[in-house]
Amino acid sequence: MSGSAVHGQHRMACIFFPLWPIQRLVVAEPQLRQRRLVLHHQDSRRGQLVYAASPMALQCGISPGMPLTEARSLARSGRQPDLTFRQADPDLDHQQLRELAVTLHQFSPLIGLEQTDIPSALLLSFKGLSRLFHGESGWIEAVQKWLKAHGYHARIALANSIGAAIALARFSDITSAPQFGNQVFDSLPVSALRIEPTTCDTLLALGISAIGQLRLLPRASLASRFGSQLAKRLDQLDGTAAETICSVKPPDNFSASMPLEYPVTDRQVLCELVQCLVSRTASMLALRGQGALRWEIVLTRLEAPHISIEVCLFSPNIEEAHLRQLIEMHLDQVRIGDAEKYPITSISVKAAEYVRVADRQLELFESEDDTVESACVSMLVNRLAVRLGAAQVVRPRVLADPQPERSVKFLPLTGTRVPKRSQRRTSPTAIPRSLERPLRLLNRHVAIHVELDVAEKPCAAGISGERHCIALAVGPERIESGWWRAPIVRRDYWRVETSDARRLWIFRDLKSGKWFLHGVF
Repeated sequence: MSGSAVHGQHRMACIFFPLWPIQRLVVAEPQLRQRRLVLHHQDSRRGQLVYAASPMALQCGISPGMPLTEARSLARSGRQPDLTFRQADPDLDHQQLRELAVTLHQFSPLIGLEQTDIPSALLLSFKGLSRLFHGESGWIEAVQKWLKAHGYHARIALANSIGAAIALARFSDITSAPQFGNQVFDSLPVSALRIEPTTCDTLLALGISAIGQLRLLPRASLASRFGSQLAKRLDQLDGTAAETICSVKPPDNFSASMPLEYPVTDRQVLCELVQCLVSRTASMLALRGQGALRWEIVLTRLEAPHISIEVCLFSPNIEEAHLRQLIEMHLDQVRIGDAEKYPITSISVKAAEYVRVADRQLELFESEDDTVESACVSMLVNRLAVRLGAAQVVRPRVLADPQPERSVKFLPLTGTRVPKRSQRRTSPTAIPRSLERPLRLLNRHVAIHVELDVAEKPCAAGISGERHCIALAVGPERIESGWWRAPIVRRDYWRVETSDARRLWIFRDLKSGKWFLHGVF
């Protein structure tokens, strides 16, 4: 996110979303649109309070800042039995507003969020857009049409400054302020200046309720009587003081598409066209020092559902010939159906996952075999992922969890970013943790019978009907899961070696007292 200062008579737009937390939730869950929705949050001093309420809930007497118990009492009394209560999520509200700002870059190259603790408006630059949308009214109509189609209700205003646009969008029904003159703002309340509530209360106590009344006061005395913020906000409203938009940068879009003049039915021709688009997009990535790990290919068919293909790679450094082979393998597995009846009419490719290609420093006596071996491994992994499926070719990821079966997670080896190896070194005298854990963990615990000696150590184990004498037993190692996880796991693990040199990892469940085999060294 970067800041862009706006000076002078620069047409700015404000898109204000009334009751944004309610709107965000209703768009995500349309079934709530006809409900009396109440959002609540925890206040450090007053407890649970109403955070926001839908228009129908507001008509029933619910208001922001009301204690939640009072709001619930209305529902329990039967006067408003259909109130729906939800926990407010300001962080998600802010995130969704940012994502909406990214989407709305189609209407303006410069867009950002208003600078408040709880933003509910977007700020956009209208510079150079008039001819593209046939004037300001055409632009407002296009934005409103898009927002309405996606379930949003907004008030939009255009003015000569950020402060003026915000004032109109929040406190007026006027959508476009005139290019010259500020008379349109004189009837707006002083709260439209975005001043502190205490300053606003002071002005109201003095009988100054509108901006026009405030303009009658000497400008030089405003700072000394009401603080510097009031004079600054007036200057920003008039456009004589600069104001910064903290713009939201749109994500990089590395993609290419090709509408076909004549529908394609031949697979070989289709592969050539796809490879052409992939090469074009890969060149765009190379200029940024990036390499793709996952490609998304969409084939649009005539009067039939489109076909989506995902090509996952082990490494962004891949030869063009190998990438071509992978694309051909994917196309061979896709059932296009009757090619004559449902021909391909357009093709699009997108680098859905990409990483920076690290510059590799050459060694003085580097062997070509190392480079060839690395490339061969990458090719092998890519081919296996195509044949078996990306979900079947995985890598382990160690997790910080005391419960052994939860201490590792398997992730696809292709199409995802592999984290860098830790540079942390262990003490050479310390026993590596890996030596205390078996190489192989069983998918399911195997129930066994264990005999104990007088020291309460395992001395024999019955596994699959056979009795094995235990020559060495090391333990116990107590492993317990956290109290927040149910059911709680409490186990005592033993590393044992049988008389026939088998090394096993067994444990006793402290809740049931039963013994199980968990792994083999």
